[in-house]
Amino acid sequence: MKRGVLLLKPPRAVGTLHAVTPILGLGYLASVLREKGYRVNIFDGLNTPSWEKFISMIADYDIFGIQVFPSEISILKDTVETIKERKKEGTIIVGGALASSFPKYLLENMPSIDFVVIGEGELTISYLDKLLNKENLSSIPNLCWRDGNKIQINSREYIKDLDEIPYPAWDLINPNNYPCAPLSFSAKKEKIAPVIFSRGCFFKCTFCASKLIMGSRVRYRSPQNLFNEILKIYSDFNIEEFHFMDDNLAFDKYKLQEFCRLIINKGLKIYLNATVGIRVETIDIETLKLMEKAGFYAVGVGVESGSEEVLKQMKKGITLEKLKEKIKLIKNSTNMKITAFFMFGLPYEKPAHRFQTIKCACSLPVDKILFSIFNPAPGSELYYSIFKSDFPPKRILELDFHTFSYVSGFFNVWQIRILRIISYMIFYLRPHILKNIISDVRSPFQMKMLMIRIYKALFK
Repeated sequence: MKRGVLLLKPPRAVGTLHAVTPILGLGYLASVLREKGYRVNIFDGLNTPSWEKFISMIADYDIFGIQVFPSEISILKDTVETIKERKKEGTIIVGGALASSFPKYLLENMPSIDFVVIGEGELTISYLDKLLNKENLSSIPNLCWRDGNKIQINSREYIKDLDEIPYPAWDLINPNNYPCAPLSFSAKKEKIAPVIFSRGCFFKCTFCASKLIMGSRVRYRSPQNLFNEILKIYSDFNIEEFHFMDDNLAFDKYKLQEFCRLIINKGLKIYLNATVGIRVETIDIETLKLMEKAGFYAVGVGVESGSEEVLKQMKKGITLEKLKEKIKLIKNSTNMKITAFFMFGLPYEKPAHRFQTIKCACSLPVDKILFSIFNPAPGSELYYSIFKSDFPPKRILELDFHTFSYVSGFFNVWQIRILRIISYMIFYLRPHILKNIISDVRSPFQMKMLMIRIYKALFK
């Protein structure tokens, strides 16, 4: 057995979160490392927000892989310094959205970090032997490293065949050890497992940076591969509900249909939720009926704005009329619950556009709405058009989709906050909507997370 690796998400206070689920990215990395002979463990600081627990684990490992988002840079600094204080010879590797956005910045400003991984980490981590021996580092894909006084960023590569990646190490991210606090809030069962069918997105939405990690080419696992994983989780951990974290779950409707038929033909009774949302261009009645029959009970749809002009400027790639048409198709042909996602505060959004968005949100036949606050996501087209920099402005490092890190000239913070409160009240203070929300609460912890969401939506 080779040296020990601790993969971790830094501890973070529960009050700052509104969702806590198993971290797929760390689970995938753990499986790759196990295949290479490493002893691996995972510390999820979102599920166990305890610095004392984290510190107690450091002595048992020599290599530390840290996943971080742009808003967690101060937490990252504390984390790497804590590790180096207690394990001076330990190797620290940082990945995730923050690393992919600002690899050079991290190595120049945090000397405790040894390596940064950009993009899909499974490729890079499979070369861990070479990395630790500092053997031909320039040949390791997606690696950012120090070459004397220079920072080298190696070429980007993406995994072509997703079936080649082993299933996540589910024993290390056991869904039974997590509370019922999914990203979508909706859940039919007390325990859920996140899964992913595809990676990549070729759409050009100006506010989004998802392709920074997963690339612009959409790649799918085979339906059989996904089905086999779900069967394994179902049998090994008694999990009956699965939430999809894909950006483009329904992009290839034929693969989605095939997956649904595998479940139907097996007679597997499970619950499925398209949590992150689906692009609705390709969906039709046949696909929707199969989804529902297979166990899908909820889907998300990214509408973003009620203004046709804004949709064009953000390069959404779909008209408002088509979005409305497809949402009505989902509502009229299935009993699936629909969550519509909207956004306030885009640079080109004018006061009239905001009222169009509110009117649109409250007129759609959906069960939930979510108003996010626009923040320039590092790596997105809007980020570079606003800041024109590869380095993070300080306010971007506090990135949170419920608070403001950027304000355009067309509005002020209080206008947006008041409009968002009014929008939520108009939509949610309807008896049938309130009843649906309350019926989704399945535990005291979930009620606590709901209260956090409400607080953030109204007052942050």
